[in-house]
Parts: sequence; structure tokens; C-alpha cells
Amino acid sequence: MSKKDKFSTKLNKLQQERRLLFILIFSLVAIFLWVLTSIFSTRQNKKISAELVKLAEPLVPTLDQAVLERVSKKNIFTKEDLSRFPIYVLIQSELGDVQVVDVVNQADRAAKLLTPKSDLSSSEAETPVASSSAISTSSTEIRSD
Repeated sequence: MSKKDKFSTKLNKLQQERRLLFILIFSLVAIFLWVLTSIFSTRQNKKISAELVKLAEPLVPTLDQAVLERVSKKNIFTKEDLSRFPIYVLIQSELGDVQVVDVVNQADRAAKLLTPKSDLSSSEAETPVASSSAISTSSTEIRSD
């Protein structure tokens, strides 16, 4: 190889390294700008509203006697009382007619019709079957106004 060939190969190599250096510097600047943009866009300048400040105040640990009196004066219903309440369902036919059905009494009638009379004693025949199971309550007492 002559001096001219060595010189031209070194020059080509320098030009390629220069392009590579330019690409790396440009990439570094792009990444730096990207990070700065992300930091400024995610930076939040939130102010707490007056409503949130009011909601964050601690609760007063005293009991309101008037509220306790009002709660104690409410009616209390047992499971037996609730089993006597009728439950009505509105059934709409395809023609648009609306029929009111007492669910508890209908269930009692259906149970009596499906159970053979010879299998029932006289006390079982008089006792409603579905009235206590038609209403389920999570506690033994329910209060109402």
C-alpha cells in the first residue's frame, strides 16, 4: 500500500468515526431532553381544595345524645313480626296487564297443594310453610322509623 492509500483509508475511518460520534452526541442530547420533558410534565402543582381540608379534620369524639334518643325510640321488629308482613310482586304479562301477587300467601298455597294431605298432621296443615323462609334477615331485630 502506498502512502496515498493509507491516507485515504485513515480519512475514511475518521469520517466514519465522526459520523458515529455525531450520532452518539445527538442521541445523548435527545435522551437528556426526553428526561427533562418527562420530569417537567410529571411534576404536579396540586393545591389542596378547601373541601378536602374540611374533610381531613379529625372527628369529634363526643356522642350526640339527641341522635341516641331518636334511635332508641324506633320500632323494633322481630323475625316473627317480619314473617307476618306481606310481600307483593308486580307481574306484567306479555299483553301489558299488571297483576299484584302476594308472594308469601302464594307460596303457602303452592306448598299446601303440592304436599299430600295424608302426610300432614293437622298442626302442619295449618302452619304456613313459606312465610318464615320468604324473608331472610341478617339479625334477629330490625329497626324502622
